[in-house]
Amino acid sequence: MPERSVAGEGPNVSVQWHAHGTAKLKLIACGPPDSLLINILPKPTPHVDGAAVCLIMTVLYGHNESFASYQWKNATGSTVSTDPNPTVGTGHYQVLVTDDKGCAGSGIFEIKKYPQPQFLLDIPYTPGLCVGGELPIYATTLANGLDFQWLVNGVDVFNNSPSYMATLVGSYVVTATDPNGCTASARFIYYGCEENGGLAATPTVLIHL
Repeated sequence: MPERSVAGEGPNVSVQWHAHGTAKLKLIACGPPDSLLINILPKPTPHVDGAAVCLIMTVLYGHNESFASYQWKNATGSTVSTDPNPTVGTGHYQVLVTDDKGCAGSGIFEIKKYPQPQFLLDIPYTPGLCVGGELPIYATTLANGLDFQWLVNGVDVFNNSPSYMATLVGSYVVTATDPNGCTASARFIYYGCEENGGLAATPTVLIHL
């Protein structure tokens, strides 16, 4: 059991301990020495692990521990939340916690940014989509594990393939989702044969977070 002797005057002294556990504080005065057993409590240690989100999305950062108070700070030292499970974006963070005994501890972690899924639209040049006609649309990519969703005039056609055979004039939106849940979308319009001077619309790429 560690012992600590402290020299000082007056009724109060300050003692710093470097390890938790049971310790003995010995008092030597003008009479017989006296001692006091002290239970040194450990500092609370929040277990914070790195995470990642898609671009500027936020994440509900949770953990399995419970402390009396929390203070979450960003890389500039500003407090961003005092909730046990805050919603935060990408960056470096420090969490300061206090347990029910009044002991304080801290942890540092980083939330990284996942890249967006990448794909290109391959749309054949056409004088428009005529009644009864069909035109293929391809979402080409070198990435693996992408799920696709196709909307035709705002209606989900429940097609998970990277290609779709267009048969209707109107708006087409394809969204690719990677295994991390990050998405990217592209929108384009097919005009009819007699519209827009007989040319299909130029695709416009939109990124959805």
